[in-house]
Amino acid sequence: NVDYFKDKWYNLGKERKYYEKYKSILMFSFDEEEFKNLKDSDEYMKKIKKDVEELNNDTEFYQWMTDEEDRLIMENSVRNAGRKEGIEQTKEDIVRNMKKENLSIETIKKITGLSIEQINEIS
Repeated sequence: NVDYFKDKWYNLGKERKYYEKYKSILMFSFDEEEFKNLKDSDEYMKKIKKDVEELNNDTEFYQWMTDEEDRLIMENSVRNAGRKEGIEQTKEDIVRNMKKENLSIETIKKITGLSIEQINEIS
């Protein structure tokens, strides 16, 4: 949506006044060079630019963001590990049930994709 807004902004005529209030949104789509070239003649944009630069140089904020990202990565890793363990447990349960039904090891191998050694380890 920021790209849509940016496209509208640069292609507006008299309707530009409706977008004036939210022009700071445009900065979310700026690359570093565009941000550096932001016109300082507009006081509002100058203030926003200053705030963003201060935020980018705030080591405490940067550390907080890094910690937050690390926490999310860890949560996702734990969640994915749990899913993998659940899948493995389900496979083991299926193999146990197949063995109870006296299916051959070859049939179990074909159905589960497990090796004969893996199947034999499951009791």
